[in-house]
Amino acid sequence: NELGGDENHRLIRLDVLSFQINEIEECDLKEGEEERLSVDRDKLMNRERIAVALAAVCDAFGGEGGIGDSLGNSVKAVSSLSKLGIEYSELSDRLNTIYAELEDVNSTAENLLEALDDDGLNADDIEERLEKIKKIKKKYGANFDEISNFLKNAIEEKEKLENFNEIAQKL
Repeated sequence: NELGGDENHRLIRLDVLSFQINEIEECDLKEGEEERLSVDRDKLMNRERIAVALAAVCDAFGGEGGIGDSLGNSVKAVSSLSKLGIEYSELSDRLNTIYAELEDVNSTAENLLEALDDDGLNADDIEERLEKIKKIKKKYGANFDEISNFLKNAIEEKEKLENFNEIAQKL
């Protein structure tokens, strides 16, 4: 009985276990995948808002007549004074640091804006995958670890049932 009962009971249980194992393995759930997909879905839902914000940064920092131009002019003006005293040299250094940071922020915003168009995210694919994960979680465990444990136990039980004759013979 501990090995699975009569043959009919074992065959039914083997069939159920095979289905469950196959369903979990087909899902091919990865640790942290659901969280990443949720973040991607949020990005898609807020894509326009993100694009507007990044474009505003690019316009303000790198656009003609923007902060970058004004700061660049200030850097040039003060750098010509740096030989007239340490205070002007220090001010020039600070302005150069600010200008470099501004350029870096602008470059990052431009790269993020460009990547937003090329991210390859598809709302339907994300929703379909999240729904599949939700279905698997509902059946086999609340998180990745529980589902992995369920799969491991199901595989072990299936192997035991498949090897019933050998185990029974030993006993």
